[in-house]
Amino acid sequence: MRGLFLLILLISFNSFAGKNESDLKKLSKLNSFIDGNGSAYQIDQINNPEDTILVLYSHGSEGDSKTDKCMKSWTKVPPALTQLHNTKINNLEIKIYMLCSGVRGWSQPEQDKMFDDFENKGRLSLEFKHKDSQLLIDKQKQILKQKVISEKVKEFNSLGFKNILLAGHSAGGWASIALYSYYPEIIKGAIAFNPA
Repeated sequence: MRGLFLLILLISFNSFAGKNESDLKKLSKLNSFIDGNGSAYQIDQINNPEDTILVLYSHGSEGDSKTDKCMKSWTKVPPALTQLHNTKINNLEIKIYMLCSGVRGWSQPEQDKMFDDFENKGRLSLEFKHKDSQLLIDKQKQILKQKVISEKVKEFNSLGFKNILLAGHSAGGWASIALYSYYPEIIKGAIAFNPA
């Protein structure tokens, strides 16, 4: 199973190219900047994005067939990050943003189909299609999660944030590491808590 997950991460880079599925629109209402107590606040409380280190946090995921709703205690930003709120490094103030992807991946039959093919061929199929002609591999939750995160990074970059770090737990940790390797020009680092 671990090998399958790594294989998905390796091929996910090629799946990003120019796709903006409706999943990118399914962001949770829980997305927000948070202070040292975990309380939400608005972006207008940040005076100068260029003088900010923005840490964008993404939690882990449940199974592919379940939607990430970010309502469980393990989805909250860990204290190791929230305690960094408003601290400074080289005159740059740290701000934390909690991002819930809100995505759902393969249905159970789709997952079974992909895993059966992997068992038979030793690789994931890049040929199976979803009912809307989308490649089934592009519907895997980790790939969709990374698309949501990368779109948010690009949005913050366009708003003037130039020092963006990704942080995450479990699948969010893997997403952080993967995206940092894909976009080092706009993502300045990654923090991974127990990348699964």
